[in-house]
Amino acid sequence: MEKGWILIISGIITIVLSMYFIILQNESTNPIFLAPPEIGISEIPLSIDCSGNNIPATWDSIFQESSSGISIVNNQNCDNYLVYKEANSLLYLMQIIKTFENNKNITKITAIYGNFTQQYINTIKNITSSSDFQMPASPLLVPIQYLNQENITSSNADSKFRQVFKISPAQWSENTAKNIIFYEFSQSQNNLNESRNLSAKVSANYSLEYIALNSIQQTITQIQLPICIPNWTAVNTSCINNNIITWFNDTKSCNNFSNLPLNITIPCNPLIIQIPTSNITKIIGNISDIVKNLNIDIYVDSNPLNLTENYSNLKKVEFKENNILRINLTYNFSSQLNLSNIKIEKQAQSSNFGYMIVNGLNINKTLIIDRLNSSSTKVCAKNTEITSISEISQNCDGANEYIINCPGSNSSLSCVINNNQFVISGLDRSAAKEILPSPTTNNNIDNAETNCTSQWNCTAWGSCLNKMQTRTCSNITSCYNQSQKPEEVKTCSTSQNTNLNQTSLNSNNNPSSMPPACTSNWNCSNWTTCSSNSTQTRICTDINKCISSTKPSENQACKYNPKISTTVIVVLIAISLVLLIGIFVIVYFIIKSRSSNTLPIPVNTTKINPYVR
Repeated sequence: MEKGWILIISGIITIVLSMYFIILQNESTNPIFLAPPEIGISEIPLSIDCSGNNIPATWDSIFQESSSGISIVNNQNCDNYLVYKEANSLLYLMQIIKTFENNKNITKITAIYGNFTQQYINTIKNITSSSDFQMPASPLLVPIQYLNQENITSSNADSKFRQVFKISPAQWSENTAKNIIFYEFSQSQNNLNESRNLSAKVSANYSLEYIALNSIQQTITQIQLPICIPNWTAVNTSCINNNIITWFNDTKSCNNFSNLPLNITIPCNPLIIQIPTSNITKIIGNISDIVKNLNIDIYVDSNPLNLTENYSNLKKVEFKENNILRINLTYNFSSQLNLSNIKIEKQAQSSNFGYMIVNGLNINKTLIIDRLNSSSTKVCAKNTEITSISEISQNCDGANEYIINCPGSNSSLSCVINNNQFVISGLDRSAAKEILPSPTTNNNIDNAETNCTSQWNCTAWGSCLNKMQTRTCSNITSCYNQSQKPEEVKTCSTSQNTNLNQTSLNSNNNPSSMPPACTSNWNCSNWTTCSSNSTQTRICTDINKCISSTKPSENQACKYNPKISTTVIVVLIAISLVLLIGIFVIVYFIIKSRSSNTLPIPVNTTKINPYVR
């Protein structure tokens, strides 16, 4: 009987060990499938430029659904992008809006997933400009008549959210508004110059999931100050030729002569032996003393300039034209502000490009110039004093001259577009002008160039919508002769193959004048893990930045093999060990019980006497 129990126990041990080795073998041949990766809100990339190349990375950091096959719709200012994808009758929708307000770069991302009706999906597909669509600021504003109903409870809201988004959820709470139940959470993160806030909601009544991410980034370059700020102190000379001359000495010896006050000469008076510096007015001259060709008002800390005010310390100074901000700076009123030294010149009404010249304010400041051409995306800044805008070279390649993309930066200078104006920061001695993207036949215009060759990079033709196709062509050279810019709009029919990609043309459309051939050098990242939709992705970048249509594939099909997770394996082994120990204990007590119940065989100890009969 004992041998039978030993055989049973040995069999159980053999089965458990076999299961364990089978699982290990399965792990070695096929990687264990883990849950989709989750990220924090700080890991979402927000660097979006006019090329739109970074949009798929932003999409892939938010949605579990791959960015392969997404449609992107933008506007002329490159500050509003609508991105969508229809997958299995489900709509993924994302809008990115970038603005510049109060020296802050603000990025707003709204992402929606839902089981919408086909009518609503078709409406989204017919949008040709992202400015024509505004993502709902709240899920309550989403038109529920276009949503299919779905029953989501508090117990599965988290798993439903994780199936759609990669954002790691926080603590969920329940909220009811307009008879609609939402499960929601919020997150925030702050660092030195950026704050991010995210709110997420899952509808309990409809197939709708919603997130909104706001990023506010402070433009630090707006308040760049010298390392050493001079402390100008008045010093009086003795009476010479019936005059006392007051000059100014830097008690901090900064060797920085910015904002040096002018000498003051007054008649000799035996009663006056020293001029108290506290009585020296901090403003020299009047607004009328500024040499200018525009109507200027000055504000100090948002209040109108007071010529008799004894300003001190650092103050925000703004020069406005009819309440439109033109110059913004931070001034140290430990020294006087001499208005009579300032010259401000703006383009004339007849000019077809915006510009501004500012002399006499040789400190870090921001200029706001007019954007007279809605297609302009570049400015030329000259960081030195000039007397005429013609002193800026035609190619913007002279001394102290910088071409700045808007939005973008070059050296310590940066530029953004706000309210159809160029906002240029980081200038000291200042002049800047708009670079026109379109040709001009007026030889008097400074930026008209005819002795150079432009090279164009055009995006692929978009989908045929309303019998029209569009694309964007960018000049990738420093030459701004754009008289032969390729067409960006053409008619089409739905039966045509509209996925045409014209890579580059020179300004004369003459192949013989094209630049030498460029050899692409593609650098591709590793393929991602095979996703649940049986696709893998990677990112390929041309190190040589050639204009090429032979980009390696960034998407491929793969075999999706979900495997048992490590947690399940550990649980199975633990259960097996518990069962095994339980069986040993049971067998032990059974054997012990049987041994105690066995009676000994009686032995006759009586000796037999052979002599007794």
